[in-house]
Amino acid sequence: MNNNDYNQNIQGSQLPCSPPIPSGEYTSYPADDIPSPYPAENFLYEPYATNDPGKSAATASMIFGICSIALFFSFIGSVGSVVAIVLSRTSAGKSHSVGLPQSTKARVGFICGIISLSMYVIFLAFCIISITK
Repeated sequence: MNNNDYNQNIQGSQLPCSPPIPSGEYTSYPADDIPSPYPAENFLYEPYATNDPGKSAATASMIFGICSIALFFSFIGSVGSVVAIVLSRTSAGKSHSVGLPQSTKARVGFICGIISLSMYVIFLAFCIISITK
């Protein structure tokens, strides 16, 4: 198939939008001549682990933290916030043991657990003050 056959449409007219292919040889570069931006050996770091051992604990921590905020006024919310904080720290320890940073889910669980626990303490303090008056 030559260039003219390729550039013809069904009616047989030349398409104006496709330029002709120039004749001649093309220079190809072997892969060895192109420098790589990555070092071939002597890595200064170890690659990240593909499986995060703290992933499930981080997810559970986030779920407990969010649920504990919704239930901060009950005893279940305070227990859930403590569980979220403990699971968050467990997840962070497991992740750091393989060289990974703490997951965002674990951070969310920790922050939600702290917020829920502080809201529970404030709520409990207001309840105690209102009962004693």
